Amino acid sequence: MGKRFYKFKAWPSLDLGTCAHFEKDRQRVIDIVKNNRLYMPPYEKLNDPFEGNVFATSLINEDPSIEALLEQTAFDKRLHEQLRDFRVLSFSQGDSRGGISTEWSQLMWSHYAEGHTGICFGFTFSDDEIEIESVDYDKPLTSKMADHFVKNDVRRLFKYKNKVWKYENERRVIREKSETDNDYVEIEIKEVIVGYRMSKADKKFWYEQAKKKGIDISIAVINHSSPSKMDKTKDKTRILGNRLPDFGK
Repeated sequence: MGKRFYKFKAWPSLDLGTCAHFEKDRQRVIDIVKNNRLYMPPYEKLNDPFEGNVFATSLINEDPSIEALLEQTAFDKRLHEQLRDFRVLSFSQGDSRGGISTEWSQLMWSHYAEGHTGICFGFTFSDDEIEIESVDYDKPLTSKMADHFVKNDVRRLFKYKNKVWKYENERRVIREKSETDNDYVEIEIKEVIVGYRMSKADKKFWYEQAKKKGIDISIAVINHSSPSKMDKTKDKTRILGNRLPDFGK
């Protein structure tokens, strides 16, 4: 059995109607289950605007000249030209960091599943040989490191993020655009978890989708013994119940 990973997605509620914009976003999420694949966005589409940025403030403070600033600007331009050659698939590993499993982190549900109204997919990779990179949150990315990576292996820049993102427990698949014509990575969906604030109509929709595909489905709920954490249940009445069910019963 392969290691299980998790991908959180926002889900535009069916209650919002059939607006073309909402429907397009829904189809992107449905595609994950329908075709067992995840989209690999190009570098410039990653959600962290500081991804791959290197701030040489210490160097500039030592040499606050126009020449130093111009040199840094030229370096940044060369760096981002190289980074644009890559696609990066980001997801979370299902084991725990700090005692809280990623898929049950309130922050992940709030930030990546539209305030608990979205969905989380548990999956494994179809290709057992796929290269999965861990993200390092504890080692600051310096200009010296970046300069080395630019000259030797620029993809390593995608393995470092600011420590404020540590709660994500992120893993990545990093590919150069020239390596593949496919913008997707094949996966095997193992479970669907709906957010506890998802509407009744949306939960029914996903319940039917999961059952049609033979996939386990559950709903994320508050863990009353530890309110800072989430839990899950496969109880059909709670999955299909009204929004904000009574978690204490």
